[in-house]
Amino acid sequence: MKIFQCQACDQPVGFESTVCESCERRLGYVCEAHEVSAIEPAGPSANPAFPGAPTFRAYAENAAERDRLLTELPQEKWTASRDRFLHLRFARLCYYLRVRKPDAVIGYSIFVYRLSAEEVRAATAGSLKDWSALIERSGDSG
Repeated sequence: MKIFQCQACDQPVGFESTVCESCERRLGYVCEAHEVSAIEPAGPSANPAFPGAPTFRAYAENAAERDRLLTELPQEKWTASRDRFLHLRFARLCYYLRVRKPDAVIGYSIFVYRLSAEEVRAATAGSLKDWSALIERSGDSG
């Protein structure tokens, strides 16, 4: 397994890591660079589907820029933004499951859903167009 490095504190981190154990910064995978990186808030989303939703970018590689950002953006602020983002993703998934017919029902209150990886991606991280199409397909089949 490849070991990555936190750009904030140079601590070794694994691919599955979501938080650096040393500096407690959030970590994310940057596909373009094939690297795990500390992430920082990048301001509110310009996407009309999610007005004001927080966006994140990979941690600055420039040491001077990194120090400036650490003084301007306290960890609590971007941690709270990330938490709001995760709540929005969860809300999208919950709404999709409410309109989708369950694959099975156990007793009276346990619903079983068998979701493909594509359904989960569209329901939690896809564009508004993908999510809307997913909702419409679930309405047509149920």
